[in-house]
Amino acid sequence: GVQSNAAAFTITAPNWITSISPSSTIAIGADDQLTLRGPYFSGTPTVTWISPGGQTTVLTPLQVQSQQITVRIPGSLLQIPGYAHVGVTGSNQLTFPINTGTGSVNPSTVPYGSGATPITIIGTTLFGAGSVIQWTRPDGKVATISPSSVQASQITATVPAAFLTTPGTAQIAVADPSGIVSTPPLPFTITSPLSITSITPTTQIAGSSAMPLTVTGGSSLSTGTTVTWTDHGGTVTNLGGLINAAQIAATAPAALLSSAGTALVGLVDGSGVLSNQLPLQIQPFNISSVTP
Repeated sequence: GVQSNAAAFTITAPNWITSISPSSTIAIGADDQLTLRGPYFSGTPTVTWISPGGQTTVLTPLQVQSQQITVRIPGSLLQIPGYAHVGVTGSNQLTFPINTGTGSVNPSTVPYGSGATPITIIGTTLFGAGSVIQWTRPDGKVATISPSSVQASQITATVPAAFLTTPGTAQIAVADPSGIVSTPPLPFTITSPLSITSITPTTQIAGSSAMPLTVTGGSSLSTGTTVTWTDHGGTVTNLGGLINAAQIAATAPAALLSSAGTALVGLVDGSGVLSNQLPLQIQPFNISSVTP
């Protein structure tokens, strides 16, 4: 009478959708072709499209296979950003984002340490009232900038000086009040006169002892330049270092290697100028199997 554990066995409805490819599109009013995938499609199913405004349109597929349906979405249904819902006869519905598009940002490059900088973002479709700028810093942290002006295809704003203190490439997108985010994000480069080209090693196992670290600069390093270590929580540690021409050797103590995550390694010179940062992966210490 001893029972084992139980394993799930799912019985799905016919014409059940598990994925849509591509997973989103841009509201530029051009036709788009979607591929709907599921475990089993039967009969002569039609595709139901519910626009962001709630209007329902029934579409005839271009092709129906046992596990795949191909359908063309007319551009007239892709003019308004928002969340559409896609289903098949008798199936569930999946959400399909229609994003706003971004074309360019001007300027797209500023020097490290610049003051507050006005920028203009040009879009390929309408930006709605209440849209904000989503700013992703070079270290991956996301902040929001309120625009000074929102027009049909153009947004202007001022990037605070505090956002320009870390060299590297930030990413700019526009988010409207419903959560739709422009795509693709636009790169915004913060340059520095101090740069690094490589670090050695680039990976380490969590829990390791103190680790020698070599950082190579883009040119000869000046006296007073040291290695900085930013952990995945944002805490910065100065590791010092011994300079040899364009390289500097330092040691990362074991305390910085105690948990898995991504650290960012860079340089800072004697006057406080920061370099770009390169990632160093601290990988978890895992076992893959035990026998028996």
